[in-house]
Amino acid sequence: SARVSLGCHSLRQLQRNIMSDSKEPETSTPSYLVNAEQKNQQSMECRLCGCKILRPGHAVLTEKEYGLPARGTTQAEDHFWLLKDMFDFENIGFLKGVPQEGGGEIKWLTCADCEKEVLGFHDTRQKGEYWLCCSRVKYT
Repeated sequence: SARVSLGCHSLRQLQRNIMSDSKEPETSTPSYLVNAEQKNQQSMECRLCGCKILRPGHAVLTEKEYGLPARGTTQAEDHFWLLKDMFDFENIGFLKGVPQEGGGEIKWLTCADCEKEVLGFHDTRQKGEYWLCCSRVKYT
């Protein structure tokens, strides 16, 4: 199966990157990316080592702005896959939490095999919300 790595900063750019020759209107979500329930239609894996991270049907594509660590700086990301249960992941690692003002902490999500980059986050104040960055995974 084909693998697609997404470097996206807007839904329209995401659509152009994935479906550049598609006749779908720019405002629609690419049909092969989500199913009728708006959940991921493809498996996802680590773009660096190929470890399987998520099977189809467990996450909803969501527009959300958040800064993720990347090579010593923070990179703004704006599209994430939202998962409601950490057990929906096939393989995921949680890095040590970063304390937040007002309580709770942010736990960075990483590949359970290579741990080479941050793939998303979980805010411990928001139970049942695990955010996986759409541009930091490969689709298979």
